[in-house]
Amino acid sequence: MAQSTASTQNDAWKDAWQDTSAAQKYARGELATRHFADILVHKSGLAKAENDIYALDIAAGTGAVEAAIYEALPKEKWGGTRVLATDISEPMLQWVKARGEKEGWTGLETQIVDGRVSLVPTNN
Repeated sequence: MAQSTASTQNDAWKDAWQDTSAAQKYARGELATRHFADILVHKSGLAKAENDIYALDIAAGTGAVEAAIYEALPKEKWGGTRVLATDISEPMLQWVKARGEKEGWTGLETQIVDGRVSLVPTNN
């Protein structure tokens, strides 16, 4: 019975992120999280990179990290930039994609990924 309850709670949690209003509600949280995205990008040294940039954002939400990356880079570097924004929520990814199109972020891709599931092979 405990497993059934956990499964039901897990399904409800996943369903909540599929609501089309989820991204709109979540975007308000960027007022609190964007500052940390800016720090992350600054500490990474991406803006000073001499080569092409490849970035992976797991649980991208509405794209705070993506916005920080593109704002930190001179537009001349955008052509050599590839950013894969992943999330479990299709509405979040639609939001990021629309935001990227509006802002002109080249090299931005989105993909549904459940961040709770490891994509790294195990040594079995």
